[in-house]
Amino acid sequence: ESLVAQSDLVSIHINYVPKNHHLFNDALFSSFKKGSVLVNTARGGLVDSLALLRQLESGHLAGAALDVIENEHAHADSPLIAYAREHDHLLITPHMGGNTVESFEKTEVFMAEKLKFVLQK
Repeated sequence: ESLVAQSDLVSIHINYVPKNHHLFNDALFSSFKKGSVLVNTARGGLVDSLALLRQLESGHLAGAALDVIENEHAHADSPLIAYAREHDHLLITPHMGGNTVESFEKTEVFMAEKLKFVLQK
């Protein structure tokens, strides 16, 4: 709470585990510095979407940039996506930043090395 209270920008980089579900909720958002910005490139379930929406609508948060949202596969019904269509201070991008030629090459080499290791046992 003390960290977000002094931060102009909060960027989430933690794993999603059940105990972290909606870690970023109304209670934590109320501790955020007024006018700050949230960036989430980790997992959608870490952020309570409706709590984030309330913070954006109230102006407590100046903005948010999300590479992930809750229930990504049901995006047509997402209130965040509907809000982003009408407001410039919410940016939502598809969770595919790591889909590059280089990352695919590295993944293929990594998997081949793993397979080689298992087969040599």
